[in-house]
Amino acid sequence: MKSSIFPINPDMMRYRKNKGVSLLETVLALVIVTIGLLGSLQLFSNSIKGTTGADFDVTASELSTQLIERMRSNNSAGTAYNTPVNCSPATQCIQTSNSDNISCSTTEIAKFDLQQFSCDNGMLQALPSGSLHVNCNDTAIPECTIVIGWRTPLDSSTQTITNNIKLGRSR
Repeated sequence: MKSSIFPINPDMMRYRKNKGVSLLETVLALVIVTIGLLGSLQLFSNSIKGTTGADFDVTASELSTQLIERMRSNNSAGTAYNTPVNCSPATQCIQTSNSDNISCSTTEIAKFDLQQFSCDNGMLQALPSGSLHVNCNDTAIPECTIVIGWRTPLDSSTQTITNNIKLGRSR
């Protein structure tokens, strides 16, 4: 029989048997950690969705402001902005060099503005499935409603931004 310097205590034997972590405790800890990670992934996904939606809102607002500025600089056109957009070649109402003298009617400028927004690589291309609808009434001081729409790529819902403006001085 071996003798030990330290006497064996029965309580120590019990602790020695319970040394380590059981499989059940390990599985339970993994389940808790997994639930926590899945919750944080859902939070991350929702934040990306919100950020993307806000980005499209800002883009639509900027586009609307740009069109409003164009309409105010061509404020006598009024109902010319109601015309459906035709993407056939438009009259170029921008001076491309110092020697070009371009004169366009207010209706041609309105058509050009709408084409710049809607056709080919127009400004609405910055929005997924972007659309533009302008409706101006025929009064002395035209009032116009601009609706810019788009479809969000994450959930395919349709979003719109609407602005109402008066085009300034009377015609």
